[in-house]
Amino acid sequence: MFEPWLSQDAMRYYPRIFGHTKYQVQNCLGQGFVNCWVDNSITIKNGRVKNQSFDHYTTVPQLAGILIDYNFENVITHLWDDVDISGIFNWQSYAFEYERPKSNSRNRIDNKTKRYQPSYDNLIFVCSTANEKLIRRYAGDNLVLRRGNQLRRWLDSLNNG
Repeated sequence: MFEPWLSQDAMRYYPRIFGHTKYQVQNCLGQGFVNCWVDNSITIKNGRVKNQSFDHYTTVPQLAGILIDYNFENVITHLWDDVDISGIFNWQSYAFEYERPKSNSRNRIDNKTKRYQPSYDNLIFVCSTANEKLIRRYAGDNLVLRRGNQLRRWLDSLNNG
C-alpha cells in the first residue's frame, strides 16, 4: 500500500490494525521517497523479498498503480515468466520491465527484448539514473525511461496526446 492511495484515516489506522510496517521507498514519478506499508507476514531478508530486491518488490506495484491512475487498462503485475507489468492504453499493449542497477547484462536485456517485443506493441525498460546509460546502450533510447520526472512526462504526453 502506498501513501498516495490511502486516505488520511486509512493511513492512521489501517496499517497498524492489519499488521503492516511502514517503509520509505523511491518515488516512481518524482524525486524523493514515498511511504509504503508492507504486510508483516512478508519476510524481508537481506534486503530481499523472495527472489526480488526490496526495491524491485516495491517499485513494480507502485508503477502498476500509477499506470492505472494514468488510465491504462488491464494492468497486470507478473511474478515470473512474463514482463514485470503489462497493460493497455489506447488499444496499444504495453510491457514494462523495471531494471535495477547492477542486475543487468547485455545478454539479459537482449533476451528480454527478443522474448517480449513480439508479444507487445510497446516494450519499455524503466530504470534509475544509476543504470540509465547502460540500459540505453543495451536496449536503445526509444525503449528506456528513467523513473521519476522522465517517466511522469512520458505518461503525461500519452494522456495529452
